[in-house]
Amino acid sequence: MSHKLPTGLAGIAFYLLLLAGCGGNEFEPGFRENLAIPMRDGVTLMGDAYLPGPGQYPAIVEITPYGRGDHGINFRNEAGYWGDHGYVMVLVDSRGQGQSEGEFELFVRSGEDGHDVVEWIARQPWSNGRVAMRGASYTGTNQLYTALEQPPHLSCITPSATAWGPRRDVPYGDGILRFGWAISWPANLASADIDALEAIDWDAALAHESIHGADAVVYGKPSAVYRQVVQHDAQATHWDPLHLEKQDYGRISVPSLAFTGWFDGTRPGTIAHYLGLEQHAPNPEEHFLVVGPWEHFPAPDGGYDYLTGEPIRAAAGMTLPDQAFLPGQEITREFFDWCLKGNRSFNHPRVRLYLTGSHEWLEFSRFPPGDPRMRPLYLAGDGDAAGPQARGRLAWQPPEDDPPDNFAYDPRDPVRSPVFNPPQDWQMPSARPDVLTYTSAPFEEALPILGRLELELHVSSEARDTDFSAAVYDIAPDGSVYRLHPKPAAFVRARYRNGLDAETPLDPEEPALLRFEFSPVGHTVRAGHRLRVTVSSSVYPWIFPNNNSGKAPDGSISVTRQTLYHDTERPSRLLLPVFAAPGE
Repeated sequence: MSHKLPTGLAGIAFYLLLLAGCGGNEFEPGFRENLAIPMRDGVTLMGDAYLPGPGQYPAIVEITPYGRGDHGINFRNEAGYWGDHGYVMVLVDSRGQGQSEGEFELFVRSGEDGHDVVEWIARQPWSNGRVAMRGASYTGTNQLYTALEQPPHLSCITPSATAWGPRRDVPYGDGILRFGWAISWPANLASADIDALEAIDWDAALAHESIHGADAVVYGKPSAVYRQVVQHDAQATHWDPLHLEKQDYGRISVPSLAFTGWFDGTRPGTIAHYLGLEQHAPNPEEHFLVVGPWEHFPAPDGGYDYLTGEPIRAAAGMTLPDQAFLPGQEITREFFDWCLKGNRSFNHPRVRLYLTGSHEWLEFSRFPPGDPRMRPLYLAGDGDAAGPQARGRLAWQPPEDDPPDNFAYDPRDPVRSPVFNPPQDWQMPSARPDVLTYTSAPFEEALPILGRLELELHVSSEARDTDFSAAVYDIAPDGSVYRLHPKPAAFVRARYRNGLDAETPLDPEEPALLRFEFSPVGHTVRAGHRLRVTVSSSVYPWIFPNNNSGKAPDGSISVTRQTLYHDTERPSRLLLPVFAAPGE
């Protein structure tokens, strides 16, 4: 691409503006560092801009709390790529992180700051006034908040691997603190006051018996971000502005392209945001979703390592085949060429999904592609689903007069996972007496499932409040395990079973219906494979154990007896969203 330099007085003025704004030789491609970006409240954020050369260009910006420099978690390494394709790339430290002023609070002011950054970029002499956002995880989520503010010069966003919302994902999911995340995530921040390399003593945190002060137990000093999170429980109005509702998606008028992976912990949020835009945005045909067999970090690049460009073949305890990868960076460039440069079209399907199990890509104009047929698998057994000799069953036929299963839940001895967010081939240890296991017979033919898994359990407890946890697995003939959801388990806190705004304690020993919502899944259960459901009351350190007092998190701890029913009057069942291709 060639550019004519401005001449005469206009050229001198243009050159001086560039020199004042960035410093250095403006006619050499490269980074212009330490740019001061004023916010509306007087706070200054700091950023760097990579300029392809002289002239005015569309800009791509990432606003990151992880540090904008070479050692931060960011897309800085892509700057040369974007420059080669005629884009300025801008990286900005989030408020209160790196060199930016102000106080950092989880997602607070992300929208206002994003708006002001976009409009500042549009005013720079190297900008042609068209701005897009690049990022994933936190830096994908803050794009949605920015788009809500409707900055006039924002042209499109790429909100990949995004958090769902403070009460649906992190820091609280369905009213329950994601403890392992809340303790460990702040260590990744640019201005972290705790050491990311320090091993976390999860045993010490458990022995502390409270989420309050657990940070000091683990790190020897308080974590400011952890304490901000714990200060506001799931019901606090503090989180209200950070939840996107129907009317919010209706205000997002710019196109979007989102990547996520079936093994990505932020898969639920990414898909939920896409659905919100598909259903409520004024331009539903301009929103695109890609879901592949990828984990969190490689998802935005189609399964490739964002630093090396190499495919990450090891995922979920398996080796991914060649067809599992997409040129994510190239697809993103084509998207930007369309929305920033006015290329005629973005010639990609609105929804592209990879079915694990059968290893095939599917393309749709909407998600889910139709109303799935929900096929029930019923929990069954003779009251012997607990422990190493578990004989619980999953059956296509409704149960009859099966006796219930029960176990003792001790908050001081929870089910443990090796890390707070274990790999996809980890499952609850079925040898424990507080884990109920239900396994189907081998499938006689392949069954593709696409959509949201649901689990309905009829339970009772001696406690007025307690937790129940559940997980769903595909078991191969060789015994290998594949969990159908990225989180280690789905949880229901009993008192929130009817919603956060309808807190309802249990009547001890009286059965109650719990509904577990798993994130959408795309998977083929192959012939010869089995499905398995495990049920317990804990997975630590993902969730801090419920003390069974109804006064979380600091009430007195008690062991309680939990009962799961599967009989004619109280059928517990797994609902599978069976996928039928169009025309079947």
